[in-house]
Amino acid sequence: MDVLQLPFEQEIYWTQHTLILCIPVYLILCENRAVFSPPPIESPSSLVSWRYVYLSYGFWALYHWVVMQGVSVITLANVGHMLCAAVSDPLAGPYYRVIGIAHQFLATTLSGAAVGLLDKLMIAHTQSEKESNEKK
Repeated sequence: MDVLQLPFEQEIYWTQHTLILCIPVYLILCENRAVFSPPPIESPSSLVSWRYVYLSYGFWALYHWVVMQGVSVITLANVGHMLCAAVSDPLAGPYYRVIGIAHQFLATTLSGAAVGLLDKLMIAHTQSEKESNEKK
């Protein structure tokens, strides 16, 4: 049986994953920086706070390997494709899980770097606006 066959299931999937990417950007762009402020970056030249990349990847792994895998084993339902690859998965094979782990680490790191870069740009823009307003 293939996945995402119920009405609006594909739309819900893409909406959820789009929001996962858009919400941090929206929170950074909010005027009130107390709503969301990305973690401090270890060095000024670095885009990524590695501490938070590892933390977020750890939460992802804990949720997938303990919660979802546990529910999958208990219910014999392939929750989140934790028991086996989806029928339509192009990466199905003996290294399915290894590829998935590497993919998620890269996705976590790259999205964290993108959010960090956006935050740096917003801070620089805000500071330059304040400086130009103070000169007036």
